[in-house]
Amino acid sequence: MPLACKESPERPSAPSHGFLVITLRKVLNLPDSPAKPAPESPVEPPGWVWEPEGRGTRSLRVLGRFLLFGTAAVLMLLGLRSLAVPMRAAAPAAAASVSFPGDATAVASRFAMVYLTTDGEAEQRSAALGLDVAPGAAVVTDWHGDRTSRADTVFPAQLHVADGGSSAWATVVAHVATKPASTTPKATPVVQWVALSVPLQAIGGRAVVSGTPAFVSLPLPGRLGSLVQPSATDEPLTRQTRDGAQAFFKAFGSDDAAAVEQATAPGADIQPLGTDITLKSLDAWTVSQGWAPTRTAHAVVTWSVGGGATVQQAYQVGLISTSAGSTQAWRVQKVVAELFTQQEVSP
Repeated sequence: MPLACKESPERPSAPSHGFLVITLRKVLNLPDSPAKPAPESPVEPPGWVWEPEGRGTRSLRVLGRFLLFGTAAVLMLLGLRSLAVPMRAAAPAAAASVSFPGDATAVASRFAMVYLTTDGEAEQRSAALGLDVAPGAAVVTDWHGDRTSRADTVFPAQLHVADGGSSAWATVVAHVATKPASTTPKATPVVQWVALSVPLQAIGGRAVVSGTPAFVSLPLPGRLGSLVQPSATDEPLTRQTRDGAQAFFKAFGSDDAAAVEQATAPGADIQPLGTDITLKSLDAWTVSQGWAPTRTAHAVVTWSVGGGATVQQAYQVGLISTSAGSTQAWRVQKVVAELFTQQEVSP
């Protein structure tokens, strides 16, 4: 007979830990524990978002590209040019102008005047020469023989400064009269122009004579280069102003300052020549073409000097247009010697 099996009664399950904690909190009237936040899932970064391009941004982008490509093009052209055209060497610096003491020609002229004059006292002559001779310089200044000389006029002609600017040669021209010594005091002197080269040295900021002077050739007058041809003549203005020119030169050759002032423009510094010089004739008068308010005129005048002698001279006259109320007139602003006289004009 099969054995019958009895079923064992089920055991009640033990309460869980979490249930006990909740129960105790309710019995003890404790606040519930805050719930733990759920773990956050990792946040993926947002992807690229397309935004429409503004007008200003587009303009800046175009400008940037233009500058970039333009700079590249300029650099490329410069590189090609440097390959095709070799670089030129830098021009040498201009040489500094050589200067010399400003009293050089005056010193040379004074020394030459004394050097060429031998008819005075020897001691006075030696002392005068010593004013311009450099200390220690062996300058020979003595003359020998039975003739004496005297220089009455000396003027500077040329100044050549040596390299470095510390020495120079001054050429002076002198008008010298020589005659026999005391044997024949009434003998006619021989008068001539001579040129003297005087060596100079710059010492202590002034020029001094450093060597014995020597006779040289007289300087020739410089050749005229290509002259500027005078402008064409303004015939109507020439005829219009001739009477005024006649009145000006008549007043100019007198001692009447008021008449000169009346014939000249305001502010012109022109004084009369005096009583010994008077106008004989205005031989020629032309006014060159140009633009107002100034013009250049050319005059040829014959002066009577001292009541007997006459001399013809050429002038360049500056005219300016002036007005007083409704009256307009051309007046003389300046008067100087003509730069170049081509031929004598018959009175």
